[in-house]
Amino acid sequence: MTTSPILTEGGLTTAAAARYLNQRIPDSNFSPVTVWRWMQAGAIADDGQRVFLEHVRAGRKLVTSREALDRFVHRLTSTPPAPLEGRVSPKQVGDATASLAADGFFE
Repeated sequence: MTTSPILTEGGLTTAAAARYLNQRIPDSNFSPVTVWRWMQAGAIADDGQRVFLEHVRAGRKLVTSREALDRFVHRLTSTPPAPLEGRVSPKQVGDATASLAADGFFE
């Protein structure tokens, strides 16, 4: 049987994880529900990938760790931005707006 790294790193409940984040990040107000949501639904990183907070279930509790929170935040913030393919440039927006205005859409 293998032991989860979460348990060897020292487990935190969702409430303890929220308190940990609130202490580390000034002017923040994370709640246990936010931590639970990151475990269940994840969060979208800058590159569009969904990132989940690592956790294990210990009885009726969901448990994560400080190290897992650090990895989660790092994955969310260290991803390169999505490629510009398929995005609309400001010039294209201006051209489209001018075309619509010429056709009388902005009266």
